[in-house]
Amino acid sequence: MKPFRPHPDQNPGIQDWLRQTAGVLDSIHISSEGNYTKVYKNHVVEHGQFSEGGGTIQFTFQHDMSFQDGFLLLNYFENLHISKQEIAECESFELKLGEEFIESTSIGLRGGIAYTFRIRFINGLLIVMSGGGC
Repeated sequence: MKPFRPHPDQNPGIQDWLRQTAGVLDSIHISSEGNYTKVYKNHVVEHGQFSEGGGTIQFTFQHDMSFQDGFLLLNYFENLHISKQEIAECESFELKLGEEFIESTSIGLRGGIAYTFRIRFINGLLIVMSGGGC
């Protein structure tokens, strides 16, 4: 995929990068609850789930994406580097690492009540999820 070129007047998000690098959506489905699924031209799938007070967004990449690519994407768009001071200020912070997954859950960090992210590599699919709420 092409590198992301943020516009100076925007707060860039991963969806902006996908639109720039993958092109327009092939399809979109929005449920009555506001949950949605978008499929991009390069077969990346974006799925959003929302409830009162929070939600998650998950991206599934099917082609030539590694576990490290997933971390770099989330780090760029979500700034995953967390200082020891920030962790100390959390009510709770948990980090789980495995051979093909990393996930973190924190409460009282990043200007909200809870924040979570997960990166998994399963059967050739890279799955990247982030979310939070109160």
